[in-house]
Amino acid sequence: MHSGEAFLLLAFCLGAYFAPFISKRLMIPVAVGEILLGIGLGWFFADVHYSKEIIGFLAELGFLVLMYLAGMEIDFENIRTLPKKDLASYGAVALLIVVFSLITATLMGDEPIMAVAYMTVAIGLLFPVLQDTGLINTKEGQALLVIGGIGEVFSLLGLTLAVLYYRYGVTPEAGIHVLKIGAFIFFVYAVTKFLRLMIWWFPKIAVIFTTTGNLSEMGIRANFVNMFVFVAAAAFMNIEPIVGAFIGGMLFSMLFFAKEDIVDIFSGVGNGFLIPVFFIHVGLGFDLGNLKNFAVVSHGLAIAAILLSIRVVSVIPMFFSALPRKIIIVTPFALSFPLTLMVTVATLGRQYEMMNAETSASLIICAVVTAVVYPVFSKAIVRALYSKENFAD
Repeated sequence: MHSGEAFLLLAFCLGAYFAPFISKRLMIPVAVGEILLGIGLGWFFADVHYSKEIIGFLAELGFLVLMYLAGMEIDFENIRTLPKKDLASYGAVALLIVVFSLITATLMGDEPIMAVAYMTVAIGLLFPVLQDTGLINTKEGQALLVIGGIGEVFSLLGLTLAVLYYRYGVTPEAGIHVLKIGAFIFFVYAVTKFLRLMIWWFPKIAVIFTTTGNLSEMGIRANFVNMFVFVAAAAFMNIEPIVGAFIGGMLFSMLFFAKEDIVDIFSGVGNGFLIPVFFIHVGLGFDLGNLKNFAVVSHGLAIAAILLSIRVVSVIPMFFSALPRKIIIVTPFALSFPLTLMVTVATLGRQYEMMNAETSASLIICAVVTAVVYPVFSKAIVRALYSKENFAD
């Protein structure tokens, strides 16, 4: 290891440690603080020549863990127990976000990848916002998580199709890869059915994936195996590895209902180091010159406004659900800060040359702005509308 790389790795470790404290003082999400820290490190190391192999590897591993956790966060048991009418209305909201995103990108003459950016929905930041407001255990809070979970699946599917389009266009080769994706989905479905049957016959199998608190930590090891099985399967079929990681997490969530302990510990492994390294690495690659570029900054702010506008017109199906009308006012803001997936779109968009460096920078700016501003609006609206219910401060 080169001395410069060792020093940079030390800076990453120190940054990962101090980022939560600094972010709390600045009253911003930790992931935003980590991106800003990476931008600062990029400026500090601007004139230093070093290899990024180790940092790049750790960041990519953190990326995979982040997407695996995103899949694990989806509560399929909650989705199963919902009345069909409510589930249909929630699914319709997520579908309308996709439809209006495609229409918006077409009308504005944007590249197809921007439609994916507009449709991104993620529950990574939504969960703590619902916890802070006390809505997490209410019907309204669970509805937002269901819509976010469905939207997250649509977002990853859209990103996968966008990558295929940019790599192969509308060609027979692209059709073959779509069939491969279908085969991959069938493989996941078959594995799910098989494992459910095995768990029913041999309940002790579940212990392998959920055991925690011992020296060997077999549950953590089993989840890493599960994640890399699907990452390898996706890579074998020329599908983006993060999609495999996400689906692996979804599979775990579908199979194991008593998953809180293992999710908490696996999240601790990821959020304790690997995921912060990913976000710091994203900031490290950000060109500070973009902040001086009015076109880049204004484009980022415009994307943030478009995200909210699309969600405002997409919540119409919620009027046909049994939810209180006041939660509909919160929903557009609650679904408009997809930090993790917006960063994902910016990262992969630049990696596969689906967008230029300026557009990627605009998406990063949008991700940071929405992650700071929209949660504040969400909390303020919830506290104003639900003040009489005495939800948590």
